[in-house]
Amino acid sequence: MSTTSEHVDGGAPEPLETPVPPLPSSTAPLAEPVGSAPASTAMPPGAISPAAPPPAKNLALVALILGVVAFVLGWVPIVGLILGALAIGFGIAALRRRQRKALAIPGIALGGWGFLTSLVTTTIVVIIALQPQAFSEAFWQSYSLAMEDEAPSDAVREEAPAAAEEDDEPVAPAPAAATDFAALDDAGFAAIVADPVAAQGQTYVVYGEVQQFDENTGPCSALILVDDAQQSTWEGYATTAWIAAESGEAVCPEFTGLAALSHIKAWVTVAGSTTTEWDDGTTEEVLTLVLRQFEALPALP
Repeated sequence: MSTTSEHVDGGAPEPLETPVPPLPSSTAPLAEPVGSAPASTAMPPGAISPAAPPPAKNLALVALILGVVAFVLGWVPIVGLILGALAIGFGIAALRRRQRKALAIPGIALGGWGFLTSLVTTTIVVIIALQPQAFSEAFWQSYSLAMEDEAPSDAVREEAPAAAEEDDEPVAPAPAAATDFAALDDAGFAAIVADPVAAQGQTYVVYGEVQQFDENTGPCSALILVDDAQQSTWEGYATTAWIAAESGEAVCPEFTGLAALSHIKAWVTVAGSTTTEWDDGTTEEVLTLVLRQFEALPALP
């Protein structure tokens, strides 16, 4: 486009050129249209896009299940520790992820209870495994002290006389009370040892130390060294005797707490003698006593 102007001197007019702005080049970058989708990133052939890990949505439920199992099995050593720790861990993780508190908090509580219970049982098992003899001695010492606190009359089991099945069958007499058991002197004890059959049915108080109480003697009988008086050493008890439970041959509450080498005061009934064969092949008539009750005494050196 051009314009002309007249010369002031009347001469021929000279053309004036007005610059025209250049048109946009075809090679210039074009602006993206508004609202167009961003250019997609090209993936190389054969590539697999990584999948995002799914969020853990069931941590609270897992914590509750583990907590219940830990609570039930808390008494089992080590098992309760592991389950309880897992329940607590899953419960805390669930709370951090803002999952259901109604499941996570009970899981933590039950898991903690199971963990503590299993910790106690595990500790006890470890102590027993490391010091079994000391644990056994402490247990029996506590039991002996408890038995000593009871009066002998408290441990007497009163039994009604057995009813006769037939009219001509005599009724068995009631067992003697603990107060009916007489003390012995040396002469009286020697007479019983010399003729146990003659003293059968008589009730006395004797002292002794259990020598054998195992599977060979049976659960309700034992071999004991006895005397009419309490001795300070086991050598003072010179007479071998059998003691048998009054209640029976299989279940005998009178023998509760009795063990080999127990030093006892015993309330007994003379039952005659028992023919006994020893390991060397010899036989002997051994004094036999029926035990009504016993009291633990201090162990002998």
